[in-house]
Amino acid sequence: MWVPDGWAPNATLAGRSILVIEDEPVIALEINATLSAAGASIASATNTRDALRMLSLPDVSAAVVDITLGDEDCSAVCNHLSERGIPFVFYTAQARPDLMRRWPNAPVLTKLASTDRLVETVAGVLR
Repeated sequence: MWVPDGWAPNATLAGRSILVIEDEPVIALEINATLSAAGASIASATNTRDALRMLSLPDVSAAVVDITLGDEDCSAVCNHLSERGIPFVFYTAQARPDLMRRWPNAPVLTKLASTDRLVETVAGVLR
């Protein structure tokens, strides 16, 4: 498994299942590796349809959500996460205040945030 430079594996997210919803393959791999190194099991989706299908899994603990998924935004996914009471983090390069206002409890990380910050933020929404 690839682990970013300077990142020491730990068990911060042990026993948690995180859904990563990201349409850029390299960024998805980085997020997956970071969260796996922190002990989480990972499921990945690259579009809204796949994300909604994966949200039918009973054991999703939290999600990391890119705001823009191809030509779609993440509204349908965030609605479903909210309805199920699953916390999530926006991980994006594109600020969308309209979406961020709809889900004010979802922290926003700018893409390529540090690995420590990503793990801390995901752990924080799970508390």
